[in-house]
Amino acid sequence: MRRAFTLIELLVVIAIIALLVAILLPALTRARSAARVSLSLSNVRQLNTASQTYRHDHKGFMPLTMWFDGRRTAPASRTSPTIGLRGFCSWNFAGKDNDVYWAGQSFDVPMADRVMNPYLVAEDIVAPPRPTPITTTRGRQQMEMMRDPSDNGTFQRTWNPSSPQPNRSITGYNDVGTSYQYQSKWFTQIYNAWPGGQTSMGFYQSFNYGALRMALADAFQPSKMVWVYDQYADVIANANSPGFQFRNGFGDVNTSVMGFMDGHAKYIKVIPGSSPASFSNAEYSMTMEFLKLPTTIPAN
Repeated sequence: MRRAFTLIELLVVIAIIALLVAILLPALTRARSAARVSLSLSNVRQLNTASQTYRHDHKGFMPLTMWFDGRRTAPASRTSPTIGLRGFCSWNFAGKDNDVYWAGQSFDVPMADRVMNPYLVAEDIVAPPRPTPITTTRGRQQMEMMRDPSDNGTFQRTWNPSSPQPNRSITGYNDVGTSYQYQSKWFTQIYNAWPGGQTSMGFYQSFNYGALRMALADAFQPSKMVWVYDQYADVIANANSPGFQFRNGFGDVNTSVMGFMDGHAKYIKVIPGSSPASFSNAEYSMTMEFLKLPTTIPAN
């Protein structure tokens, strides 16, 4: 006669299985998170490689551009360069088309006008008709290296440093074409000190002077100069409170994937706060070496 399991034996087996699951699940979760971080780091390394090639072709300048009416990355007039100037956004260096939400707004940057894209995409980039913003044709071309696996919402539609709340209905990648941004603390430092005040001409001159300094920054320990990062770094570093804490899409607090000007990438802590130095921790700084460059601002 075949003997069946008793209820107690079944309960013991179930308890053992539950214990094993409890032990293994955190390890599996950590392994999955580590794999996603590795993928994001790989994406940023691709951006670093493309940026170095771009710099080689553009006399040391980084892929940083201002934005003008009519979807242009250069002024319409050399004699009046601020005509149509909109400013700049931290996503216009690379990525796919913006979501239709941005149609007609200042920073609706098509894929064809993002200056580093030719260094990232092998196929031809479809240029939209001008000057009417494209709508139904958006998103035909994708750029997977611009998609951060931790990207679970966009911060670009509603920006509130005191209480950042992402829009979970769409990722940053699908919203503005990229999960990664370039850091712009270098511009803030110059713009706030520019002679003549914060005018449109001061904006134009500050950006150009900052871009020139960035072209020289590789001589000042580029291994400590961050130029690109995931969107969480912006949220953390621009927070108003030094005690601010924010959990990123990987589940870690105050941590970001960052790409440095020497080409390496790292997943590191970001110190919250609104000052330029807030991007630094004990080992790394986004602006530390850059701020050591001569700070004399040329007269207008």
